[in-house]
Amino acid sequence: MIIAIPTNNTDFKSEIPKRAQNAAYCKYVSDAGYSPILVPMEADPNTIASIADGLLLAGGIDVDPMYYGVSNYASYNVDPEKDNAERRLFHAFRVEHKPIMGICRGFQLIFREFLHKNDNYENYLEYVEHLNKHAQGNDLNIRRSVPSHLVRVNHYSLYTQSDSLDDPSLSMQPVNSMHHQVCAINFMQVANDYAPGKKVSTEEPSILHFDDFELTAWSLRGITQPTSSKGKQDIDNRWAIVEAMKIHNWDAPIMGVQWHPEELRDIALIRNFFSNNKEKLLENGA
Repeated sequence: MIIAIPTNNTDFKSEIPKRAQNAAYCKYVSDAGYSPILVPMEADPNTIASIADGLLLAGGIDVDPMYYGVSNYASYNVDPEKDNAERRLFHAFRVEHKPIMGICRGFQLIFREFLHKNDNYENYLEYVEHLNKHAQGNDLNIRRSVPSHLVRVNHYSLYTQSDSLDDPSLSMQPVNSMHHQVCAINFMQVANDYAPGKKVSTEEPSILHFDDFELTAWSLRGITQPTSSKGKQDIDNRWAIVEAMKIHNWDAPIMGVQWHPEELRDIALIRNFFSNNKEKLLENGA
């Protein structure tokens, strides 16, 4: 399999920017048994989508909120040229029905595009430009390969690629966190609309899959807990941070994780996603 990885616009503020990418992503793809190809911003996205078998949207600088009609109040070092190139690549692979995986920034760009094209999720999903305690890898000055916090994972869905949602197999998993832009989910609203009458819990929520969105990992890190009128601390079971997701029925298999599996050498994650979805495409005659 050939996996396309878009390049960064390094030194993009200078008159002569360079096209480059972190070697960890190339090694990650190669160690999984695939062939990585780096894609400069000048490449035609439709041509790349016809050549490669899958797309890996890598980590990097913040996604510019201005494109989505939101003022930039906490998005750092944005590069609209990079955003535009990656959006075009994403949709080119999507309409070709080829698997797309996003890591960190790549996850956030997919999430942004999903909300931009599907406004019926506005009561359930929210994009936040800054939240504390999610850039611990940088804040604590530790190596990128060292986990810094725990997330609750639907291990069965994230690692087996089964279509069955009957066995959540929820577990805590250490991840390396190096971001501050986050995506949030309103568990209370999801439960009210899709599982009325069931208990709402951010530890083991009533429902993980609604419409075309599947929550595969989440955490409460950085969310401020509200205080009741009596002064007693109440746990806010409404919101949690989306740490990993899948999007179904949007032309192509799509998955995103907020942490950096390429630094953790989590080969099972990328291999299960691309290889299993490639097999499904072949079975369907694609």
